[in-house]
This record gives sequence, structure tokens and C-alpha cells, in this order.
Amino acid sequence: MAKISQKDTQALIDAGALTTDEVAKLQTEGLVASRRTSTKRFMKTGDKTWVSPQFYFQGLKGAVYSKDMTSLKTKVDALIEKMATSKPSTIKGNK
Repeated sequence: MAKISQKDTQALIDAGALTTDEVAKLQTEGLVASRRTSTKRFMKTGDKTWVSPQFYFQGLKGAVYSKDMTSLKTKVDALIEKMATSKPSTIKGNK
């Protein structure tokens, strides 16, 4: 059986067909896909070394994302994608 995507799950929550508690239960049963991570992005520091920006919710410990958390994560991911590059232009560690 295929898993329900995060996008479809959010649409069902928005439509009122599912509650976040129901989604949490489906996730524990393995019926809802977990959030996909974005392509790793990189930025140069002032010292010309490469770093990878990260955003996460500290203390989440397996809890279900709320609608606001998902919205914020999506906006942060879009900003990181806009501001950072997908691959360093030089070999990692080289200046």
C-alpha cells in the first residue's frame, strides 16, 4: 500500500477531512509519508569556506508538524533555496 504524501495530507487537513491527531495516528502506522528534505544547499562564509544552512524545530521529538510549522518550514526552505547554491563551486574545504 502506498503512503499518503505530505502535500495530500495537508490538503485533507485544510479541507477538514483529517485532524492533526488523525494524521499523527496514520504516521505512527506508517501510512503517511514523512516530510522530504530539500537538496543540501551551501553558502560561503566571510572566510570563503562553505557552510550549509539548516532550520529545524528543537524539541520536536517525533511530534506532528502543525499547519503553521509546515508553512514556516516551506517559507524558510524557499528562502534558503533562493539565497544558497546547491553545490559548492570548489571542492569542499578549499578556499
